[in-house]
Amino acid sequence: MTTISRRNFIGKSLLTTAAGLAAPSLLETSLASPTPRYVKDDISLAQWALVDEIRAGKWKTLDFPKIARNDFGLNGIEFVNTLFEVPTEGYLKRLKRNAEDQGVSMVLIMVDDEGDGCSVTREERQQFVTNHRKWIDAAVYLGCHAIRTNCVGPRQIDKDEALKHSAETYQMLLEYAVPLNISVLIENHGGLSNDAA
Repeated sequence: MTTISRRNFIGKSLLTTAAGLAAPSLLETSLASPTPRYVKDDISLAQWALVDEIRAGKWKTLDFPKIARNDFGLNGIEFVNTLFEVPTEGYLKRLKRNAEDQGVSMVLIMVDDEGDGCSVTREERQQFVTNHRKWIDAAVYLGCHAIRTNCVGPRQIDKDEALKHSAETYQMLLEYAVPLNISVLIENHGGLSNDAA
């Protein structure tokens, strides 16, 4: 029996993440191969991993591509929407240029504070969709392949009701995202999203 250490678990998790973020051609090859080839640069750096430094004012989102490349030797980054200082067109243009200058791919935007995908009222569900559209647009502009959303739901909600509410929400959101070739992900961030079934 093999004992799984925390280090082994994290290492295997990173490999799995790297495989999932690889280009489709690499992914098909790695799935066909019994021992997928691990490439260091296939790992992307989540901005949240450095949230303490950001909040301490050590650097800004515009610096993130350079930090990923120079400090960590990585070529992929994942943003957190609440850490964007001013997500205007000019700001996004500068961020895109900084990433291009560093040869860093922008992978996804983690979206928080824009509502819950399992809200009880239809108005709240529609507002969730409206709020996320701007982040889908930002993802398209930056060249990201996905946004990450939250779908927690209220405590004690009936699971069938929760599924009905979230299915309606994500159907509306996907109608906007799919034509733009943006994937919509749900993070296991508590509540309903922690129940894979």
